[in-house]
Amino acid sequence: MKGLSIALLIALVGFPQISETIYTPALPSVATGLSTSAYMVEATLSIYFLGFAIGVALWGSISDCCGRRPAMLMGLLTYGVATWGCAGSADIEALLAWRFVQAFGASVGSVLTQTILRDAYSGAERAKLFSVMSAALAFSPAIGPLLGGAVSELFGWRANFLLLCLFAVVLSIWTFLALVETRPHTIQRAKTGPLFMCMVQSRALWGHILLIGCTNGIIFSFYQEAPFIFIDHLGLLPSHYGLFGLLIAAATIIAARVSYRQSGILSAQKIIQCGICAVLAGSLFFTLTVLSGMLEVALMGIFLAALSLLLVFFGIGLIIPNSLSQALKPYQATAGTAGSIFGGCYYCLIAGFTWTMGALHDGTALPLPLYMALLGVLLLLGGRLAFQARSLA
Repeated sequence: MKGLSIALLIALVGFPQISETIYTPALPSVATGLSTSAYMVEATLSIYFLGFAIGVALWGSISDCCGRRPAMLMGLLTYGVATWGCAGSADIEALLAWRFVQAFGASVGSVLTQTILRDAYSGAERAKLFSVMSAALAFSPAIGPLLGGAVSELFGWRANFLLLCLFAVVLSIWTFLALVETRPHTIQRAKTGPLFMCMVQSRALWGHILLIGCTNGIIFSFYQEAPFIFIDHLGLLPSHYGLFGLLIAAATIIAARVSYRQSGILSAQKIIQCGICAVLAGSLFFTLTVLSGMLEVALMGIFLAALSLLLVFFGIGLIIPNSLSQALKPYQATAGTAGSIFGGCYYCLIAGFTWTMGALHDGTALPLPLYMALLGVLLLLGGRLAFQARSLA
């Protein structure tokens, strides 16, 4: 679409993930600074996704009523105010509350960016742009630990939220100046109840909800639990851990590039199946690395863990863009509302998955790879539902 800034859309789709992970290298410091437990600190990541789920369930419908651009600006304002509240939190309860509101505002970037792409593009061009957005989604969580590790070491964990406040201001101004309205004139303002009932009866849609929920569950369970493994357990500095996360995200970016090139040659189903196989192989290799004790062998352990995680994240980079581009094809006429329902469902899954990862935390490295393997098995079910149901239709 003429006048649509892809650079702005990349920034808008990426900032929610940066907000989620930027202070993960400082999680042990947050626990100390607020005199609370690791479990409660990890809960700030889980509650983020709960707020996110509620946000994506609402922003799409709001954008169908008042337009994509006004809804985006409202969400960014909410996000900025809540981020300032996070920076000033005096206890864990306040941080949990502000993180919930922060996520509600941040979710506008995720759901409306996808809606805008569905408004403006179709076919192979849409699939290719979703691959570009997937690369941004892969890279942005890694930017968080990279920035957060350095900022935390220099200025403390609260400085991460102050940096996000500045980010919110810049994004708001950029959006106000550059984002064009894409809401179709012929859009149907569907009643949410009947549309929801129609969507939840679709086995194919539930397959895509599992695919997106499980892949993101793996991503954010890693960013949630990995600081305690690599910083507390293996003794990496927060800044070094951030570089490790950046290396992992590179695999997802490469995969998104592969998906972009192959989207006109291979079917989405084939690419997703390859991705699921990679996730399962990588998570099992990571599990064996931990069980064999090799993780404890200085640089060799970190190298083997990185190798296994590169394979996992490569698979995720194949799955996400192809699932996102296929999931809502039957609901194009009500893209905003349908996107909200779809996103709300899979973000509820992500919230549950990250909460479960926090509950499984026992101070050892084993729960993370085992949990990633379990979610990999659920990906098999998701792929089967998504495409078997469609082939039977």
